[in-house]
Amino acid sequence: MTGREAFLELLQEREQMARERLSAATGHQSLCRVPAAAPGPRRSVKYHEGAAIALADVRRAVRSGADDGLRSAVEAVRTSWLAQAGLPGRSGPAWADYLEGGLDALSRLEEEDVP
Repeated sequence: MTGREAFLELLQEREQMARERLSAATGHQSLCRVPAAAPGPRRSVKYHEGAAIALADVRRAVRSGADDGLRSAVEAVRTSWLAQAGLPGRSGPAWADYLEGGLDALSRLEEEDVP
């Protein structure tokens, strides 16, 4: 198994775990059915949603064939996510939770032995 294949397998596992946590946080409901006013579960939902989306972004970047290295794909996604933080409409507690979840997932991924 190549380093790229191993990394894609790791990504798939992490993304699946994030989706499972997201599903558990929503009570196995669709995201659109989670009440916006729910203070407790909403944070967890947005956090896990951000993690799942950030990992999917990395997976797409790696699969797109960019040969800058796997670590570069993670860094590019992180840069993209951080750039969105200051955009209009990207504020409030839900956005902060979403961003935090995505950035945490990327940080955990970088802690792995990524080529």
